[in-house]
Amino acid sequence: MRGLGALVMVALFALLASPAHAQERGFKYGAGAVIELINTPHIWVSDDAGVLHWAGDTRALAGRSVNWQDRHTVTADYLREFRRGDPWLSFALVKIGDAI
Repeated sequence: MRGLGALVMVALFALLASPAHAQERGFKYGAGAVIELINTPHIWVSDDAGVLHWAGDTRALAGRSVNWQDRHTVTADYLREFRRGDPWLSFALVKIGDAI
């Protein structure tokens, strides 16, 4: 992912980075659950604490627990309800201040 593709991924992550409300109400995905954003190729994976991490590519998932049998397709509004952590990437992005 280079150039425009990387910018689109960063913009999508920033768009969806909002406070979580669903987890405050007790909803939580199991460790390794795969959350797919409807009508896109974007996926998030739940860690042991139930925090969702955007998966940059399959190499970023190496060494991580991923349960491909526990898949959920959701809308952007629904995804915003969950706590999200840092994206899991197979390469580093340059960060200057708060912008990537």
